Amino acid sequence: MSERPHDQPGTDPDAFSGKVEWLYETLDETAPRQGGRPRRGLPCGTLLVLLVGLLMLAAVAFLLLGPPLPAAEEPLPTPSPTATVALPTPEPTVTRMVFPSPTAAPAPTAPATFAVGERVAISNTGPQGVRLRAGAGLDFLTQGIYYDGDPFVIMPGSEPDAAYPVENDGYIWWRLRAADGLIGWTAEQFLRPAPLITPTPTPP
Repeated sequence: MSERPHDQPGTDPDAFSGKVEWLYETLDETAPRQGGRPRRGLPCGTLLVLLVGLLMLAAVAFLLLGPPLPAAEEPLPTPSPTATVALPTPEPTVTRMVFPSPTAAPAPTAPATFAVGERVAISNTGPQGVRLRAGAGLDFLTQGIYYDGDPFVIMPGSEPDAAYPVENDGYIWWRLRAADGLIGWTAEQFLRPAPLITPTPTPP
C-alpha cells in the first residue's frame, strides 16, 4: 500500500493531491489506520448542506401554506330552549237553571145561573117577546116567540161532551122546553128563575 505523497520525504505537503480533503472530517477520535492514513467519518459538510436545504424547504412551505390552523374545537352543544305551551284555562261552565214561570191559576168558573131541570120564565122582553131558536146562536132558525112570564124547563145540552151552557154571538144560551112541548135555545139574559108555586089548598 503506497503512502501519501506528503508523508514521503522530498514531497510538498501543501501540494494538491487531486482529492477534496477539506470536505471530510472525523466525527470521533479513532486511531489512524495502518500506514498513517486517518479514518474518514461521515461527510459533515454534506450534512450541513442538507440541513440548510431542509430549512429552506420548510421556510418555503411555511410561506405557501401559512401557519398551521388551530385545532378545530368542537362547539359545546347549546341547550335548546324548551317551548312551554300555555294551555288556556277552561272557563267554568255555568248551568242555567230554568225555573218554570208561575202559571196563573185559571179563574174559577162562575157558577151557572141555572141548573138542568130548573124552571125559568121569560123576562125583560117587552111587547116584542123573545125568539126560541133551533140552536145556540143568532144564525139559527126561529121556532117560536114567547113573552114575559111564559114558563120553561132547563134541558141538558144537545152534545154531552160540549160545554154547557153555550157561549156564542155575545150571549149565553140555554136549551129550554116550553109548556107546549117545543124545545129550543134562548139567551140567558131574557130568563129568570120561576120556582114552582104550590097552589094554596082551598079550605073545605
